[in-house]
Amino acid sequence: MSFPEALPERLEALESWMAEHAPMTHAVLNPGAEDTDLDAFETELGLTLPGDFRMLYRWHDGQTESVLTTEPGVFGLTFLPLERVREQWRGLRDTLSDDPQVNAEVAQLDEQFSYPAGHIREVFIDTGRVPFCSTDDWNAVGIDLNPGPLGTVGQVITFGQDEHRKYVLAGSLGEFIGEYVRRLEQGRVRVYQPDGDRFPDEPFTLELQAASPDGAEPARGTLADLFPGFGASPTQ
Repeated sequence: MSFPEALPERLEALESWMAEHAPMTHAVLNPGAEDTDLDAFETELGLTLPGDFRMLYRWHDGQTESVLTTEPGVFGLTFLPLERVREQWRGLRDTLSDDPQVNAEVAQLDEQFSYPAGHIREVFIDTGRVPFCSTDDWNAVGIDLNPGPLGTVGQVITFGQDEHRKYVLAGSLGEFIGEYVRRLEQGRVRVYQPDGDRFPDEPFTLELQAASPDGAEPARGTLADLFPGFGASPTQ
């Protein structure tokens, strides 16, 4: 499924949906990033940023820093400002630089898996991975600019310190956003207030559903469970 020409329209539809159904999230979105900031990051990265990544960040530069850990972002996770994207990417780069054997060391403890097999490089850290949303513990959904032999440059994947099972969610960021908005427009999502005792600082949660909303909460085994039926992610 591809939405290249429709991405501006998809982002406009996403903005409208958030304003109506998740106004607290919509209210904390930052203005768009400047091309000069994206250019600077691309230079530091040493890889070409896909056009759909640039379009996403020209739309909104993530969400307000002061509420990064208390408000879910537009994709149900923290939508990272570009500076936080750079910070997390630098963390990957520096970890690999400080310990060039880290991938081999981690592989001895936890085998890495790719779904589908061969699409994501089965290593713990790769500096070709660029997050755009994440959890508080630096597990992320992002673009993959250094995929496995069967993968596609720019594919959207899950990765992070707890994500030993890495999933391709879409062949591109444009496809990911297109499918996400399609789910929202079909009502295959719910925005609800979690248990206040368990989540006292979380005003609400946004969750996609595998089928028509039925009130059932999805599993919480991996980040891919938050995007049921995307790409190679679990269906439920």
